[in-house]
Amino acid sequence: RSIGAEMGLAAGVLLATATLGVTPPPRALAEQAMHHQMMADAGDSDIAQGFQILIPSGNYLAMVDVLPARAGTNSIAVQFTRGTDNATFDPMEARVELSLESAGIEALARPLERVDVGKYRLGGAALPFAGSWSIRVDALIDDFRKAIFESQIAMQTRFSVASVERGR
Repeated sequence: RSIGAEMGLAAGVLLATATLGVTPPPRALAEQAMHHQMMADAGDSDIAQGFQILIPSGNYLAMVDVLPARAGTNSIAVQFTRGTDNATFDPMEARVELSLESAGIEALARPLERVDVGKYRLGGAALPFAGSWSIRVDALIDDFRKAIFESQIAMQTRFSVASVERGR
């Protein structure tokens, strides 16, 4: 009987441990509740479809697209143009820095990959928290000049109403 009781107790401990592995942490439940409240206030079923901003720097402009603009993995595309004639210009190199001071995340610098003339991309950018992220894009125009584009991008929570209803 003693060995049977110990085996039952061990099985109970293993079962309790297994359920802890699939139980969402309290912060995720709080984030879900906050998102439900935001959705009820906004009346919109899917508010974070992407973020786009045009950032000026001197005589140059950078069009920055962030998709899907939700906490998690995002894609960042940047297109450079001249402000005087709207012609595309191709910097020698470009990089992006992202930071979220409210969460204590210092600048994460990543090089942008050239995909076409004046068009650069960073795929798989990990932005784990919602909030107002600071973005800085550096474009090396020539050996002696660099254009610096700075702004804020709004990242929403990773949950949408559809994914919450499906049980994600």
